[in-house]
Amino acid sequence: MERIEVFYRGHVQGVGFRYNACEQADGLAVTGWVQNLPDRRVQMVAEGSIGDLKKLLRRIDQSMSGNIRDKSVAWQAATGQLAPFQIKH
Repeated sequence: MERIEVFYRGHVQGVGFRYNACEQADGLAVTGWVQNLPDRRVQMVAEGSIGDLKKLLRRIDQSMSGNIRDKSVAWQAATGQLAPFQIKH
């Protein structure tokens, strides 16, 4: 199990990005959350197998390609403490 922390930049707020991320996580064995940040970025933290996490990243990149200008991904060791994937408010 691995953990990723991702920061997305671009036109990523007010366009359904968080809801889309939840849809893309559906059917994958991932836990975690996605939230808007005050500086207009979106932060996502997710845990799962490397394959499922890569698939999640790819799905989001493809479905929101017109909105994402940049992203940074940090891979970490999983903590096993995340709930089912959800929007964090």
